[in-house]
Formats: sequence, structure tokens, C-alpha cells
Amino acid sequence: MNRDPRGSPSTVSGRNVLAYLLLVVGHAAGLVLLGFGAPGIWLQLAALTFFGWLTDFALIRVPHISTLLLLTVSAEVFAMVVARRGSTQR
Repeated sequence: MNRDPRGSPSTVSGRNVLAYLLLVVGHAAGLVLLGFGAPGIWLQLAALTFFGWLTDFALIRVPHISTLLLLTVSAEVFAMVVARRGSTQR
């Protein structure tokens, strides 16, 4: 993939279109899974990571993914704590 001096992709290729399509599908599927109580946030994180990999991490870099991973783990821990407190109260 060609890049301009700022490091952003300079051409739109079929690979980029596929990456965006998979990102949208992954996030939509994650939102649907969240509605059923399934771990859709992990699917969204995986879709974003895969998007970064497909675009050679030109738009999404490792620090972004690391921050989102930390937020995802924090959200899961918070959900477990709230569920545990809710199940033990009368």
C-alpha cells in the first residue's frame, strides 16, 4: 500500500474496502451479540484489530488497540462485579 508523508493510506484499494466492510460487519454483529448478553465487545475489539492488520496499522495503531483492550477488560470486570453484587442482594 502506498503512503503519503503523513503515514496515511494514499490509495483506496480493494483490500481497504474489504477492511472497512469487515469492520462494519464485525461491529454490527458485536452490537447484536451485546443485546443477547453475549460478549460482543470482544468481537468488536477483534474486528478493530483485524482492521488494523489489514490496513497495515496505518489508521489504527497498537496504542489504540491496547487502550481499547484495557477498556474492554475493565468493562468485563465491572459487569462481573455488578452481577455478583446483584445476585447476592435480597
